[in-house]
Amino acid sequence: MISGIYDIHNKKGEKLLDALLAEAKSLFSLEDAQKKLGLPKNYVVKIISNLVKKKQVLRISQGLYAYFPPTEKKSGFNVSRIIGQIMEHRHTPYYVGLLSAADYYGAAHQKPQRLQIMIPQQISFAKAKELGISFHVQKHFPKTGLAQIKTPQGYLWYSSPELLALDLLNYEKASGGIDNVAIIIREIRPLLKNKSLRAMALDYPVRAVVQKLGYLLELFGAQDLLLQCLQRIIKKRGASVVGLSSPLPKKGSFNAKWSVLVNTTLEVSDDL
Repeated sequence: MISGIYDIHNKKGEKLLDALLAEAKSLFSLEDAQKKLGLPKNYVVKIISNLVKKKQVLRISQGLYAYFPPTEKKSGFNVSRIIGQIMEHRHTPYYVGLLSAADYYGAAHQKPQRLQIMIPQQISFAKAKELGISFHVQKHFPKTGLAQIKTPQGYLWYSSPELLALDLLNYEKASGGIDNVAIIIREIRPLLKNKSLRAMALDYPVRAVVQKLGYLLELFGAQDLLLQCLQRIIKKRGASVVGLSSPLPKKGSFNAKWSVLVNTTLEVSDDL
């Protein structure tokens, strides 16, 4: 009898996975599974539990699950495949940012260990660390400067190069420190557009990072139009003396043009 029940669970589980694959769905809720199988909740819970034990399905949160493809068994679960669906399910705006966005633009020289996601407010997500996600709160959540990128996993929201440059300086520690930030900004400099940068820099909540970005872009030989754009914005918003690296003491040479105290010697190799 036990063997018979187990076989039924297996068959119903296979039916559920077939239905998900047919719809190209990676994420599903307990309610979704009930509708597809037409069975009582307690029975569906047992079927899903069996799939979880067999590592065909991963539990994401209470009542929310994800299909675990056999192709990911060796490399590990690819959370970028479902992050957009997770955030949509939670009705939370998001964008892929910092080192993860830099990696997309080909500017991260080391693969980020976690998928860095920007959100407008802190959320409770117990599985975040296990899934390889780190959330970073941007209270002044941008309405512009986001790009919807088509990936093998579907469409995802990413920061534009202009927003990325500002975010990297604002979240210096999460971005690997000022040396790493400087390297990435140098790499994405050709992608920065004058009009887009102006819109982002005018509205960015932390004025100091606009000054730091101006200093770094000039250091890396950015076009005069880009630098003049940032100079006008700083003049409009006002400027106070800021350290190039936020965690370090405000000691060092002073760059009057950008009101930046150069409190560190950047280790940015020319051969990168």
